[in-house]
Amino acid sequence: MFSLKQFSLSVSTIAATVTISAVFSTAAQAAIVGGQVTGTWQYDYDGAGGLSVGDAFTADYTYDSDSVTTTDYSNSYDYTRYLVDSVPLLSLVLNSGTVSHAFDLSNPSSFSNLQRYDVQYNPDYYSQYSYTQDNIQAYDSSALSQNSFYAYNYLGQDYSGNPFSASFAQFYSYDNSAGTYPAYAYTYGDVAFSGSSPATPVPTPALLPGLVSLGLGVLRKRKAQAVLEAQKA
Repeated sequence: MFSLKQFSLSVSTIAATVTISAVFSTAAQAAIVGGQVTGTWQYDYDGAGGLSVGDAFTADYTYDSDSVTTTDYSNSYDYTRYLVDSVPLLSLVLNSGTVSHAFDLSNPSSFSNLQRYDVQYNPDYYSQYSYTQDNIQAYDSSALSQNSFYAYNYLGQDYSGNPFSASFAQFYSYDNSAGTYPAYAYTYGDVAFSGSSPATPVPTPALLPGLVSLGLGVLRKRKAQAVLEAQKA
């Protein structure tokens, strides 16, 4: 017979197996990053339904951090720093009021982009002028409709060091056959870009049986060794 100590070792081995597998799974998916844009519509297009003034919106997006490119436009005359990070989106889903639209970014006619500008003007000519700006856009189309989302958030300081900000967001859906906008709204109010964070991987059902089988195999091996040692004694 096997002892409780031997059984606990087997359980620990199973747990270690699951933990190690989860670590490898996380590493394999760590490049996928998610974020969110939020705000409230201030204006809706005359005659369009679906979206109304006062409706809050969320735009959830993902991208591959390994695909981010950085372009440096700095030069000694105008800028001491002018960096632009840019990456295409993997997904974007907009929800607001009765409207929910998942952009089909796999369509050849679609496009998307997430950008961040980090700009510091040359203080010899522009004093304290600097800003950061986040931009996001997505567009898809089909035989039935065209859909577009665009937003930015602009923060900085002027020549005297006084802070300033500006933001904007717009979403529309256009019905090609009817020639109307089922949804159209925009805002110049506060538009917030949330901090991006690595997506959390979840073990798939196909992976779990393999982990359990491996753990049970270790358990059977421990049990057999315990029986053999008992017979020798």
